[in-house]
Amino acid sequence: KRLALEGKCVAGLNFYECDDYSKLGNAYHRLKNDIYYNLGYVNATKIEGVDIDSFEVIKNDLARMDFAKDKYRAYSNGEIIPITNINSWKVMEGGDNWGYSSDDKNVFFGATVLQGANPKSTFLIEYEYACNNDFVYYNGKIMAGAKPHSFVTLYCGGYTKDAASYYFYGEKSDEKETGCQSEDVVVHKCNANIY
Repeated sequence: KRLALEGKCVAGLNFYECDDYSKLGNAYHRLKNDIYYNLGYVNATKIEGVDIDSFEVIKNDLARMDFAKDKYRAYSNGEIIPITNINSWKVMEGGDNWGYSSDDKNVFFGATVLQGANPKSTFLIEYEYACNNDFVYYNGKIMAGAKPHSFVTLYCGGYTKDAASYYFYGEKSDEKETGCQSEDVVVHKCNANIY
Protein backbone atom coordinates (compact mmCIF):
# COMPACT_ATOMS: atom_id res chain seq x y z
CA LYS A 1 0.00 0.00 0.00
CA ARG A 2 1.56 3.27 -1.11
CA LEU A 3 1.38 6.23 1.22
CA ALA A 4 0.49 9.75 0.06
CA LEU A 5 2.04 12.16 2.56
CA GLU A 6 0.05 15.31 3.22
CA GLY A 7 0.29 18.30 5.56
CA LYS A 8 3.09 20.74 6.30
CA CYS A 9 5.28 18.64 8.58
CA VAL A 10 5.29 15.57 6.31
CA ALA A 11 5.43 17.23 2.89
CA GLY A 12 8.53 16.26 0.94
CA LEU A 13 11.35 15.20 3.23
CA ASN A 14 10.70 17.48 6.20
CA PHE A 15 8.64 14.95 8.20
CA TYR A 16 11.51 14.92 10.70
CA GLU A 17 10.53 18.48 11.70
CA CYS A 18 7.21 17.28 13.15
CA ASP A 19 6.85 17.53 16.90
CA ASP A 20 5.58 13.97 17.10
CA TYR A 21 8.25 12.33 14.93
CA SER A 22 10.93 9.84 15.98
CA LYS A 23 13.17 7.49 14.06
CA LEU A 24 12.93 4.02 15.55
CA GLY A 25 15.88 2.45 13.75
CA ASN A 26 16.70 1.10 10.32
CA ALA A 27 13.86 2.30 8.06
CA TYR A 28 11.07 2.39 10.68
CA HIS A 29 9.65 5.73 11.84
CA ARG A 30 6.97 6.88 14.23
CA LEU A 31 4.90 9.91 13.30
CA LYS A 32 2.20 10.83 15.80
CA ASN A 33 0.42 7.52 16.53
CA ASP A 34 1.44 5.71 13.37
CA ILE A 35 4.41 3.58 12.31
CA TYR A 36 5.84 3.99 8.82
CA TYR A 37 8.38 2.08 6.81
CA ASN A 38 10.67 4.06 4.45
CA LEU A 39 9.13 7.38 5.45
CA GLY A 40 10.37 10.10 3.12
CA TYR A 41 10.71 7.81 0.09
CA VAL A 42 8.36 7.22 -2.81
CA ASN A 43 7.53 3.74 -1.49
CA ALA A 44 6.73 4.90 2.05
CA THR A 45 4.20 2.61 3.74
CA LYS A 46 2.03 3.15 6.78
CA ILE A 47 1.87 -0.12 8.72
CA GLU A 48 -1.72 -0.73 9.74
CA GLY A 49 -2.75 -2.23 13.08
CA VAL A 50 0.57 -1.80 14.89
CA ASP A 51 0.55 -1.94 18.69
CA ILE A 52 2.45 1.33 19.23
CA ASP A 53 3.38 0.72 22.86
CA SER A 54 5.10 -2.61 22.23
CA PHE A 55 6.57 -1.91 18.77
CA GLU A 56 10.33 -2.39 18.56
CA VAL A 57 12.89 -2.64 15.80
CA ILE A 58 15.03 -5.77 15.93
CA LYS A 59 18.60 -4.52 15.86
CA ASN A 60 20.79 -7.08 14.15
CA ASP A 61 23.89 -6.03 12.24
CA LEU A 62 23.92 -9.34 10.37
CA ALA A 63 20.31 -9.08 9.08
CA ARG A 64 19.89 -7.47 5.67
CA MET A 65 16.11 -7.03 5.95
CA ASP A 66 14.61 -4.62 8.47
CA PHE A 67 12.84 -6.69 11.11
CA ALA A 68 10.51 -5.37 13.81
CA LYS A 69 7.80 -6.72 16.10
CA ASP A 70 5.07 -5.75 18.52
CA LYS A 71 3.29 -7.99 21.02
CA TYR A 72 1.05 -9.43 18.29
CA ARG A 73 2.96 -9.44 15.00
CA ALA A 74 6.36 -9.50 13.32
CA TYR A 75 7.41 -7.33 10.37
CA SER A 76 9.97 -7.55 7.58
CA ASN A 77 10.70 -4.43 5.54
CA GLY A 78 7.37 -3.04 6.71
CA GLU A 79 5.35 -6.11 5.69
CA ILE A 80 3.50 -8.31 8.17
CA ILE A 81 5.09 -11.77 8.51
CA PRO A 82 2.32 -14.42 8.75
CA ILE A 83 3.54 -15.85 12.05
CA THR A 84 1.45 -18.14 14.23
CA ASN A 85 3.11 -17.29 17.56
CA ILE A 86 4.90 -14.00 18.31
CA ASN A 87 6.48 -15.52 21.43
CA SER A 88 8.36 -18.09 19.35
CA TRP A 89 9.29 -15.78 16.43
CA LYS A 90 12.98 -14.97 15.97
CA VAL A 91 15.46 -13.83 13.34
CA MET A 92 17.49 -16.88 12.31
CA GLU A 93 21.13 -16.97 13.40
CA GLY A 94 24.22 -18.40 11.80
CA GLY A 95 25.90 -15.69 9.73
CA ASP A 96 24.96 -12.81 7.50
CA ASN A 97 21.19 -13.23 7.19
CA TRP A 98 19.50 -11.48 4.28
CA GLY A 99 15.94 -12.18 5.38
CA TYR A 100 15.25 -15.49 7.21
CA SER A 101 13.20 -15.77 10.40
CA SER A 102 11.05 -18.45 12.01
CA ASP A 103 8.39 -19.19 14.59
CA ASP A 104 7.42 -22.57 16.06
CA LYS A 105 5.53 -23.62 12.90
CA ASN A 106 7.16 -21.98 9.85
CA VAL A 107 10.30 -20.51 8.34
CA PHE A 108 10.03 -17.21 6.47
CA PHE A 109 12.04 -15.24 3.96
CA GLY A 110 10.85 -11.69 4.39
CA ALA A 111 7.06 -12.05 4.70
CA THR A 112 6.88 -15.29 2.66
CA VAL A 113 6.50 -18.77 4.15
CA LEU A 114 9.17 -21.21 2.89
CA GLN A 115 7.69 -24.28 1.23
CA GLY A 116 8.76 -27.52 2.92
CA ALA A 117 10.70 -25.79 5.70
CA ASN A 118 10.39 -26.93 9.30
CA PRO A 119 11.88 -24.47 11.85
CA LYS A 120 13.50 -27.32 13.80
CA SER A 121 15.40 -28.68 10.80
CA THR A 122 15.96 -25.67 8.53
CA PHE A 123 19.13 -23.64 8.97
CA LEU A 124 20.64 -20.44 7.64
CA ILE A 125 23.77 -21.00 5.55
CA GLU A 126 24.52 -17.33 4.81
CA TYR A 127 23.12 -14.37 2.89
CA GLU A 128 20.16 -15.55 0.77
CA TYR A 129 20.83 -19.25 1.41
CA ALA A 130 19.22 -21.68 3.85
CA CYS A 131 18.82 -25.47 3.82
CA ASN A 132 17.32 -28.54 5.43
CA ASN A 133 17.53 -32.27 4.69
CA ASP A 134 15.38 -31.92 1.59
CA PHE A 135 16.02 -28.52 0.02
CA VAL A 136 18.42 -25.66 -0.47
CA TYR A 137 16.74 -22.23 -0.56
CA TYR A 138 17.85 -19.08 -2.32
CA ASN A 139 15.92 -15.89 -1.55
CA GLY A 140 13.23 -18.03 0.04
CA LYS A 141 12.70 -20.26 -3.00
CA ILE A 142 13.73 -23.88 -3.47
CA MET A 143 16.80 -24.25 -5.69
CA ALA A 144 15.78 -26.89 -8.22
CA GLY A 145 18.10 -29.88 -8.09
CA ALA A 146 20.46 -28.54 -5.41
CA LYS A 147 21.65 -31.27 -3.04
CA PRO A 148 21.77 -30.19 0.64
CA HIS A 149 24.19 -32.98 1.61
CA SER A 150 27.03 -31.42 -0.38
CA PHE A 151 25.91 -27.80 -0.86
CA VAL A 152 28.48 -25.08 -0.10
CA THR A 153 28.87 -21.37 -0.75
CA LEU A 154 32.11 -20.35 -2.42
CA TYR A 155 34.47 -17.43 -2.24
CA CYS A 156 33.97 -16.92 -5.96
CA GLY A 157 31.69 -14.02 -6.90
CA GLY A 158 28.16 -15.34 -6.33
CA TYR A 159 28.84 -19.00 -7.12
CA THR A 160 27.82 -21.97 -4.99
CA LYS A 161 27.99 -25.69 -5.67
CA ASP A 162 27.00 -29.17 -4.64
CA ALA A 163 28.56 -32.51 -5.61
CA ALA A 164 26.98 -32.40 -9.07
CA SER A 165 26.67 -28.77 -10.17
CA TYR A 166 27.66 -25.14 -9.84
CA TYR A 167 25.04 -22.42 -9.29
CA PHE A 168 25.14 -18.68 -9.86
CA TYR A 169 22.80 -16.71 -7.58
CA GLY A 170 20.48 -19.69 -7.20
CA GLU A 171 20.45 -20.83 -10.85
CA LYS A 172 22.33 -23.84 -12.22
CA SER A 173 25.45 -22.79 -14.10
CA ASP A 174 27.85 -24.33 -16.58
CA GLU A 175 30.95 -25.33 -14.62
CA LYS A 176 33.24 -24.33 -17.47
CA GLU A 177 32.04 -20.72 -17.32
CA THR A 178 32.47 -20.17 -13.58
CA GLY A 179 36.21 -19.74 -13.34
CA CYS A 180 35.86 -21.24 -9.85
CA GLN A 181 37.21 -24.76 -10.32
CA SER A 182 40.77 -23.83 -9.45
CA GLU A 183 39.72 -21.65 -6.50
CA ASP A 184 36.82 -23.51 -4.88
CA VAL A 185 37.37 -21.90 -1.49
CA VAL A 186 34.41 -23.02 0.63
CA VAL A 187 32.95 -20.27 2.82
CA HIS A 188 29.95 -22.05 4.39
CA LYS A 189 28.20 -25.39 4.00
CA CYS A 190 24.71 -26.67 4.69
CA ASN A 191 24.78 -27.64 8.36
CA ALA A 192 21.33 -29.23 8.59
CA ASN A 193 21.13 -32.46 10.54
CA ILE A 194 21.62 -34.49 7.40
CA TYR A 195 21.46 -38.29 7.60
